[in-house]
Amino acid sequence: MIRKSIITCVGCFVVYNLFLFVSRGEKKTGQYQYQENIIKAERYLYAAKPYRCVMTGSSLSDKMLVDSLPGMYSLSLPGLHPLDGIRIIESGKYFPDTVFIETNFFFGPEDKSFTGHFDSKIKNTLKRKLPALLESNQPVGIARYFIGSFFHQEKKGSNARVLKNEINIPESVFSRLLRGKAEAYQVIDSAAVDSGLSVLSAEVNTLISHGCKVCFFEMPISPELEDLPMPVYVRQSIEKRFDGMANVGFIRLPASRDYKTLDGIHLNEYGAREYTRYFKSEVMRPGVIK
Repeated sequence: MIRKSIITCVGCFVVYNLFLFVSRGEKKTGQYQYQENIIKAERYLYAAKPYRCVMTGSSLSDKMLVDSLPGMYSLSLPGLHPLDGIRIIESGKYFPDTVFIETNFFFGPEDKSFTGHFDSKIKNTLKRKLPALLESNQPVGIARYFIGSFFHQEKKGSNARVLKNEINIPESVFSRLLRGKAEAYQVIDSAAVDSGLSVLSAEVNTLISHGCKVCFFEMPISPELEDLPMPVYVRQSIEKRFDGMANVGFIRLPASRDYKTLDGIHLNEYGAREYTRYFKSEVMRPGVIK
C-alpha cells in the first residue's frame, strides 16, 4: 500500500513536470503579494540566460513599466526594500552588468524571512531542474490561471483597454494621505538613514567587486513632498556618499517633476508611464549602463 502510494506520487510529480515543460511560458499565478515577490525572485534566479540590467527597489519603482525597458529585469518588490533585491542578485549564479538601485527607501532593513528562501544551494539547483518546485507552478495557482483564462478571455476590440495599477481615490482622501506623508517627512530619521547607508555601501562594494556598475535613481513623488526635510536628507546622503565613486552613476530627478500619484508617493498609471519614458531616455545616455 505504501509502495503503491509512493509510486503514484512520483508518477504524478513526473507527469506534472512534463506538463509544465510543454506549457512553459510566463503565467500570472501569484495569489498574494508575498508569493508574487517570491515568484519574481525565482524568475530572476532561475532564468535560462543572465540579465544585463537589474533594478532593485520598493513598491515605488514597481510601478514602472519595465516591459518598456529592453534587457531590464525588475526586482522592485512591494512591501520590501532595495536591499532585498540586492541579496537576490548576490544569491544568483551570475552578476548583471548594471544594477539600478532605487534610493527613496534604501535604508529599509533586509527581510531575512524572504531572502532566506534562496539561501539553499541544493534547493536552488533542484528548482532550476524541476519546474514543479517553483512557486509560480504551484497547482492551485496554475489551476486558477487556466480557469481564469477560460472564463475571462481578454477582449481584443479596438476599444478594449486595461489600466494597470489605477485606483480612483477621492480628493478628500488623497488630501488626507498627502498631509499625513507631509507630517512624517518633516522628521529626519538620521539614525535609520545613516545605518542603512553603511549597509548599502558594503553591498555596492560587493557588486562592484563582481564587475557590476551601480546606478542610483530616485522615484518622483508628489511635488509637495519632494523638498521636505526627510526626502532631502536621503537624497543628499546618497550623493555625498557615492557621487564621484568609480563605477557608480546617477539618474537624477527630471527638471519637470509634476508627476501624479495615487497617495503622494506611488505614481498613478499616467505618472508611471511618463517617468518610465524619462528613465528609458536616461538609460540610453552613453556611460549609464556598462
